[in-house]
Amino acid sequence: MSCIMCVQSTLTAPLTPGEARRMRAMQLSRITGVPTKPAGSKVLLERSVNRLDITIPPKGIFSADALMTGGFAIAWNAFVAVWTVGAITSGKWSGTQTLIR
Repeated sequence: MSCIMCVQSTLTAPLTPGEARRMRAMQLSRITGVPTKPAGSKVLLERSVNRLDITIPPKGIFSADALMTGGFAIAWNAFVAVWTVGAITSGKWSGTQTLIR
């Protein structure tokens, strides 16, 4: 579609929302060209005729998020273990005898 035809079609009839989006996408694709990855990016782009696969690799096991979550899990489980042992050894289980001596 040439620009003359675009101008003529917009002057003769109002564009539907779908046509407006399509025209805007065509204009942007002419401006930007082929997208490229930023330098140092680990994202993988695989292009085929009718498909674009974008693979984002996982952060890994030693990321800051994983270390914080692991640290919290260890601290929480240690607290629950100490509390449970304290509850069992207190001997105040509604009339039952102490399980650990």
